[in-house]
Amino acid sequence: MPPATVPVPVVLPSQAATAAQARQAVAQVQQVVQQQGGLDSRVAAMEQRLAKLDLQLQAASGNAAKARTAASRCGTSAQRSGRASTTASTSCAA
Repeated sequence: MPPATVPVPVVLPSQAATAAQARQAVAQVQQVVQQQGGLDSRVAAMEQRLAKLDLQLQAASGNAAKARTAASRCGTSAQRSGRASTTASTSCAA
């Protein structure tokens, strides 16, 4: 009985090129996925900063309205000149 031979797979040049292209495509897809994750986190951070700025803007607007109201109650010259006066606001605090 002749000895059993095990067939050895032969990789043809076209198969090797296809495998290399497949590996390169997988690497490119993984890079895009990583970049997308980075973009998502950057967008989330920007949204948080915008929300914080919005809150600061609302607070500043409220503070300016309070200052105008206090200045109009006191009738200070700071209101007429458009400048803030710390002495007027402390002496006329309600």
